[in-house]
Amino acid sequence: MQLHRPSNRFWGAVALSLLVLGPRESFSFLGAKQFATQLRQISSHRQREGDYTIQRTSTIRQHLHHKPSMTPTQEDEAPSVPENRPWEQRAAKPRTARRLNHAFKYLYRHVDPKRTNQTLSSEDPLSYLVHEGGYTRDQVIIMNQTFPPLLSLSVSRQLRPKMRFLKETLGLLHPTSINLPPQYFGARLERTLAPRHAFLAFHKLPHGPQLWQEDPAAAAVVHNQTTTVQPSRLSSFLVAGRKTKRFAALCQKWQQEKIMDCNEVQHPPITDKQIEAFDVLFGRGLMAAARNDLVQWNNTWPLDYINVTSAELTQLLIDHGAPPLERDHRGATLLHWAAGVGNLPGVQTLLPHFPQGVRVTTKRDHATPLHWAAAGVNAREFGTGGSVKVCQWLLTQIETSDEVKRYVNQQTRDGNSPLMWASWSGTLDTVKLLVRHRAQAVGVANRNGCTVAHWAASGGNVEVCRYLARVAGVDFSQANSGGNTPLTHAVAFGRTKVVEWLRSEGVECHNDNAAYTLAQDFVQWTDGDHRRKQILQLFQE
Repeated sequence: MQLHRPSNRFWGAVALSLLVLGPRESFSFLGAKQFATQLRQISSHRQREGDYTIQRTSTIRQHLHHKPSMTPTQEDEAPSVPENRPWEQRAAKPRTARRLNHAFKYLYRHVDPKRTNQTLSSEDPLSYLVHEGGYTRDQVIIMNQTFPPLLSLSVSRQLRPKMRFLKETLGLLHPTSINLPPQYFGARLERTLAPRHAFLAFHKLPHGPQLWQEDPAAAAVVHNQTTTVQPSRLSSFLVAGRKTKRFAALCQKWQQEKIMDCNEVQHPPITDKQIEAFDVLFGRGLMAAARNDLVQWNNTWPLDYINVTSAELTQLLIDHGAPPLERDHRGATLLHWAAGVGNLPGVQTLLPHFPQGVRVTTKRDHATPLHWAAAGVNAREFGTGGSVKVCQWLLTQIETSDEVKRYVNQQTRDGNSPLMWASWSGTLDTVKLLVRHRAQAVGVANRNGCTVAHWAASGGNVEVCRYLARVAGVDFSQANSGGNTPLTHAVAFGRTKVVEWLRSEGVECHNDNAAYTLAQDFVQWTDGDHRRKQILQLFQE
């Protein structure tokens, strides 16, 4: 008789029944005859290809966090799975997924520093609805009968965000004052409620407290049916917001009512594609809006259907519960990112939410938004070129001239100033702006002894180096703590034009031999790279 390998579906049923029902109940559950036949086949199969079934069952047990009781004899006989990973990669428990910037996509899950009495997330749903919603216990029980999952919802992830959305975005301080359906607490806030309401606010359609007003069309229908319940626009919004086409029809109806009431000019009709495009942009979160990264490079279709700026989207996200004070996994704020990418409208939108203002620093290196604006940054690279407009606007937010001087010379934890980063990024206008505001260019160095000259030579912009040497009086012959001069840095980073300028200007460096030796080494390391050969020829001339 030919033996066949047991199917994955069968072994899934075997493992699950053994873990849940126990050996005796699972035996009757699978059927005695089928179970015995499969075990005989497996016994013969193990002798030829090895025992893989016990390992499979053991893996399922570990994932379910269930360790069955075994006798010492069984423990000795049970096969062990060899651990082949390096020691530093092993973990006693599964590591949590590293979700970068996901906190910026959540709404109303952060702790608001302006609210002093916030209910703890460990509170049970019944007590939370009574305490925060103003419902009685009997009302909550009736709501649970209408919507059975109500009392099984998480307070921190579902009830509290939607309650804050009612009070802070819709302005409904007393939810019991309207006939709010209990299904509202089961709706998806980030995917449905918030983006659809933000779409209404963006198009200046009824939103916020206006949703409590009576819907005239629905009221006429209810009046004909002789019903005492007064419908509101909120109920129409909750029902229509579930489907894109139905919501587009509702927006079109409200737009026509607005045109008739206010005698406005006819607007283009609202389509479902516009709503879908807005949902995509809104769903990317506050981080993408702050750094003006609304769409991905290979997925730009939403901008073909809706015209919204990063500043408008930033304000809409904050109004709908996005955390403006949240930091990324490196400790940088949204204000740093907006300043780094040169998003001046985004900086102006975010700044009122920061108690420290433009003096807020990153947690890792204590850099200010001026540091980031002077260097320039995008999602994948740091030092892309400073923004003069953002730097100028940040300096105007400082009250006195002495504080401006102190702010423009503020150093990071490593001793780097905004002028150093601006010289490195190679933006001449930014360097001139900082020097005009009394940025210290002479007599300042970081903890490694690197001066502004080292940063400028590493950046590779000859115009910046020439301006610093002739106008700011920067010395390009001074060595750092390791004995390396700006010339050595220019050789190391392959800045051919800077090396040529330093050689032509006759800058005396006490360590020119080290730079020449380094240039020779780079020619050997790079296997005759053209740029490295050109640098070496500059020393041999």
